[in-house]
Amino acid sequence: MENCYLHTFTMQDVKMLGKERPELLLNLCQSYATKVTLLSQHLVSLSLESQLTRVCKYLASRLVPGSVPLRARRDLSYREMADLLGMHRISLYKVMRQAQDQGLWDFDKNSDEIVILQPAVFFEEAHTMPPLA
Repeated sequence: MENCYLHTFTMQDVKMLGKERPELLLNLCQSYATKVTLLSQHLVSLSLESQLTRVCKYLASRLVPGSVPLRARRDLSYREMADLLGMHRISLYKVMRQAQDQGLWDFDKNSDEIVILQPAVFFEEAHTMPPLA
């Protein structure tokens, strides 16, 4: 887990920032808009997508560039990954084992890498395009 910092601003601080450093206020608003958008997308994902799709989307974001065979990094613990994906750790592990049994990927419980054995099926499930070589 990373350290998190919380900043609060008074109305006066925001007004002063807008007058003295409008580019910082714009950056703050853009950052906030991005976070709200990501939260909204995450909420939709949790309510509409299967657990396998959520796992594939996460792993697609963690692909090792240029890896042959295609590999994804699992740089979070199973508990952290499950929390991020909105599921229980045991459910996450079950989904990953079922996908392994179906030949979608291969992994060792203690390894930090997952080998993608069926990239076409993986990217279809993740609703993403494969990376350009």
